[in-house]
Amino acid sequence: MADEDIKGFVPVTPGKGVEPIQPETDFDSQLTSKEPAPFDLNAGASSDAGVKEMSPMELSAGSPQAALQPQSPQEISQSMQQINTQIDGVVNGLKTPGLSVSDTTGQIFQYRLGRLQENLQVVNSQLNLPTTAPAVSSDQSAIEKYISYLTNGQSQLKQATQMLDSMGNSSQSLNPGDLMKVQIKVNSAQQEVQFFSALLGSSLDALKQTMNIQM
Repeated sequence: MADEDIKGFVPVTPGKGVEPIQPETDFDSQLTSKEPAPFDLNAGASSDAGVKEMSPMELSAGSPQAALQPQSPQEISQSMQQINTQIDGVVNGLKTPGLSVSDTTGQIFQYRLGRLQENLQVVNSQLNLPTTAPAVSSDQSAIEKYISYLTNGQSQLKQATQMLDSMGNSSQSLNPGDLMKVQIKVNSAQQEVQFFSALLGSSLDALKQTMNIQM
């Protein structure tokens, strides 16, 4: 996606719900859009980029809508650390030299990032933690903006992890209902990262094939 195709880029506002796509869309409006048309995630992610290969069936099996067993703050904290590790792999994949993203793929990336931000905002709200908007600028490329949103998500996950860890070391804790909300949103955030990772793998595979043909 070319930079000039991205118009005004405004960070996601904490607590703001999902808005419908307007006829003329830009990067920011896509971040709060309804889910786009179905897309193919059959191609797994490239292991060379540190992104785990995963099929749509596997992703569906890990859906946050599945029945959940209540977890302790420490167990939820461990899940957050796993998401941070997964995001590291995605960021490394986005930094692959020569990587380009089609308009359709870019729209899906933007949608997934918006969902990720919404889930993390709810987590931080339940933990009484502040939410910081991603630092982006108009001179950044689309991929650079994706990375900004992902690293911002990591920062939010880290502060939430610290809060949950502190709960395990003191008498402070959430009531079971609020803790379950956090658990559900963490699971949902993890699924968004997995979908992003799987689709990124398709782009990386296409790049690898192109490079092999040129060689």
